[in-house]
Amino acid sequence: VKDNTTCPIQFTRIGLLWNDLYSLGNYEAAKDLYQIILTISLATYSFNNSKNKYDLNPNNGQLPLKHLFNSLINDELKIEDFKKMVDGNKKGTAKNASYWKTDLMNSGLFTFSNSKLKYTGKFSNLVEKIKNFAPNSLLQDVDWQEIRENPLIEKSPFNNEIKEILLDLAEGKDVTQVFDIERVTEPLIEIVSDAEEIITVPEVDILSEGTQFIKSNRRVRSSVWSIRVKKEFSYSCVVPNCDVLGQEFVQAAHIKPDAIEEQGTPHRAHILNGLCMCHHCHIAFDKGYISLDDNFNLLVSSTFGTKIKEQHLKRVIFSSQGNKIKPRVDNREPILDFVQYHRNIKFIV
Repeated sequence: VKDNTTCPIQFTRIGLLWNDLYSLGNYEAAKDLYQIILTISLATYSFNNSKNKYDLNPNNGQLPLKHLFNSLINDELKIEDFKKMVDGNKKGTAKNASYWKTDLMNSGLFTFSNSKLKYTGKFSNLVEKIKNFAPNSLLQDVDWQEIRENPLIEKSPFNNEIKEILLDLAEGKDVTQVFDIERVTEPLIEIVSDAEEIITVPEVDILSEGTQFIKSNRRVRSSVWSIRVKKEFSYSCVVPNCDVLGQEFVQAAHIKPDAIEEQGTPHRAHILNGLCMCHHCHIAFDKGYISLDDNFNLLVSSTFGTKIKEQHLKRVIFSSQGNKIKPRVDNREPILDFVQYHRNIKFIV
């Protein structure tokens, strides 16, 4: 494989994500993200005998990273064999090999010791995909450019593996409070969930049962879902006359409870099974003191009037009775089946 230089790649979406993580002080995750960018860059460029010596379209030449991984013996390669692979047999031309060695080590994929490159085991699922990578011949240059700008899109050959890596990064944060989980993982979740919402089924969250992400733990799935629900309601309580707003003061409430077994439309991570509520309205909703009719107007139980002492919450809820809840930013409404379940099973008539 011959190359004048390894060619850095710019991922618009993931580049912004890296900036968000770095700005948050989440340097470890930012480093991992940089390594993902570099790995995909090395995996998708092809090299050939053209004037530029490389091509953005992996169909137009050899795939050096794939070739390298498939040339390893016991996950190692002697540096002399590596130099020949990159620079051929020309004497005194180790410049390209030096560039490649640096990039391979910066990607986290390889270490160098005892005159050998050794695979670290990093991104193992992604590496297996790279080893067997056969570019789609139907994709054009413009398609590969789109993939480079956002390798999470559906046509990207590595989109599933990258999603898993990003979700593993989110899952790996050792924090105890939900707010902390959301604060340090929100940029990771945003880029994955936004890509999923545009490309596949916009109503179902990426971590719902029945998808390949079922292995992710419940804590991370709930955090992803919670962030998305609150964002869609602009961090404002949906109860019409409740004025509580702000990320720190609202919660994501399931309409059909999370504990109920999945039947019919999956509800646990369904983005349209969520309402943004302040803590007190959330309790009232979960206790069945309030619910919604089929037009998404607020219903109030008569029990609420007799059981709850006179207070601001009581005045807010009763003054909101019969009014439609605040809308999502995209004006999509909750799934009616979920609303009817809550009204029929949870609401205190």
